[in-house]
Amino acid sequence: MRRERRMGLRLKFAASVLLAIAASGVFINNASATDDWGSVIQTIFKHKLNDRLTFVLFPEVRFKDDSKDFYYQQYRGGFDYEVNKNLELEILYHYSETKTTSGSQTGKWSYENRIILGATPMVTFAGLDFSDRNRIEYRYIGQDDPFFRYRNEIKAEKAVKFFGIKFKPFVSYEVFYDLKADKSDLNRFQVGFSKRLSKYFSYSLFYRRDMYNPGKKWGTGRSFIGFKSVINY
Repeated sequence: MRRERRMGLRLKFAASVLLAIAASGVFINNASATDDWGSVIQTIFKHKLNDRLTFVLFPEVRFKDDSKDFYYQQYRGGFDYEVNKNLELEILYHYSETKTTSGSQTGKWSYENRIILGATPMVTFAGLDFSDRNRIEYRYIGQDDPFFRYRNEIKAEKAVKFFGIKFKPFVSYEVFYDLKADKSDLNRFQVGFSKRLSKYFSYSLFYRRDMYNPGKKWGTGRSFIGFKSVINY
């Protein structure tokens, strides 16, 4: 009985991996041959203030040109509030700097400030954990007039055990909608897995595909390999 159960888990894991590889392959094959690869390093610090409220600090850096050129850094902080097991709310402040890589301003760093309000419904269905993260961002970039952007990320994940190792494969897709321009200016696909090492530390490895101006040139963008660590203190 145990052997059959282990075999069933392995088959489920194999199916999950094949689906993830197939999904990522579609996006990788659609990428332009001239695209460079980048890397993303994220660290999330979490501190529970009580049973429902958590303080979050989230620095991130990005590299491009085959991960040789450091061009982006962000610092995001705020609070997550767990209404119940099926709903989380958030309020965050975001500051980031991006280096210009073309034109007369090449090498110059521009800055952005954001206020972010979010709500994430969650549900378990057919053995998968689904989340539907919705965010409204009030963005202030350089000296330009501030504007709003809506973001929606659908994510599916499942905890599995393979050869005694527990981890959680996931896949997600996010749409970024510029409310001022009335169009989607970025779509983001991610696939990877997360692994908890202790109650204080977990990490994720993932592949990301950012597609810019998807309404005009679907697939034009950049691919990333990412590493995220989560520290609970």
